[in-house]
Amino acid sequence: MRADRLKEAGRRSARGQHDRAPARGKYDRTHTPEERVRAQRARLFAAATRVLAGKGFAAATVDDVCTEAGVSRRTFYEQFGDLRHLLLELQDRLGGRAFRAVEQYVSMQSTARDRTRAGVEGFLRIIASFPDEATVAFRELRAAGPAFRAKHAEFTGRFTELLAKGVAADHVTGAFRIPPDEVRTFALIAAIEAVGLRYVERGDAEHAVDAADALVDMVMRTFA
Repeated sequence: MRADRLKEAGRRSARGQHDRAPARGKYDRTHTPEERVRAQRARLFAAATRVLAGKGFAAATVDDVCTEAGVSRRTFYEQFGDLRHLLLELQDRLGGRAFRAVEQYVSMQSTARDRTRAGVEGFLRIIASFPDEATVAFRELRAAGPAFRAKHAEFTGRFTELLAKGVAADHVTGAFRIPPDEVRTFALIAAIEAVGLRYVERGDAEHAVDAADALVDMVMRTFA
């Protein structure tokens, strides 16, 4: 049941991103201009995700993305200044979606262990459910330059803060003996991400959630 709820939360955020255009350079004239823009951007984001996951950042081009999305170069440049512009916005979408899904999943739990499991398992299930997005977010975008690394650090900080907030609340109730600190919480988030990335890089993302028990135990023991 938990897995279904988390997957649905992720799918609601991603819904519509994998739709293709009817044909390159064409569009549905029954839609308003605003609806067409949203649909074009969604297709371009989804196409960029597939292209980067398959070819890598270094080999990806605007033409690759346009072909995959079924849109013209003109349409691309009406929406984005260049490929890096698209990727920065894609990074915001992927990171924001992952954080909101995990945050919602954690908020539904009532005990320290359940909240810890929800956070860890939720993160890993996102990787398992969206392997292309995970590949792009955790590997390709970090290779794209300082602006992308800074954005990744921002999202890492949000997950670290979420963990620290939960541990602090459970420390007050006596569920955890040790209060959170920056080094412990950051190290735990970095470790969880590294484990998820390992599954992605060896082509086994769908089994990332298998690591949940060990990682939950690691978090619990850190603050026990």
